[in-house]
Amino acid sequence: MKKRTNAGPAAAKAVLTAAAWSEADDALAHALQANARLLVAMGKLSRRVRRLRLAVLENAFTEVEEEAFLVRQGLTRAAKVRGLSMLGEIGAITPFDPAAHTPIKGKMSAGTMVKIVTPGVGLAGKVLAPAEVRRARKGPTE
Repeated sequence: MKKRTNAGPAAAKAVLTAAAWSEADDALAHALQANARLLVAMGKLSRRVRRLRLAVLENAFTEVEEEAFLVRQGLTRAAKVRGLSMLGEIGAITPFDPAAHTPIKGKMSAGTMVKIVTPGVGLAGKVLAPAEVRRARKGPTE
């Protein structure tokens, strides 16, 4: 008579748990990227608001910046707990890698020099969300 084991249900639970964490990591990776884009947009808006020199608008924007900072802190903390890391920095110039980069516009060949617009996100050597890039400008302005 064969001995019955509960390995089947335990294995199924492990697969479901891994799938759920994978989905959560993917969502967190994309939230980190969205937050990076938000910070860039807020930096641009901040400069415009400061130029207007309207105290009411400046105060309101400062409150928004503080809340965005708290969101960033929470996302960063969650990413650290899960072992996620940002891949590349906004503005960095690097050779295009199809495994790590997504062009914002058009197609690119491996090795083409690109500028990182939105950093990628990785976990344990795997790219969860590729960095968004555009072709780097040629010349001394870089």
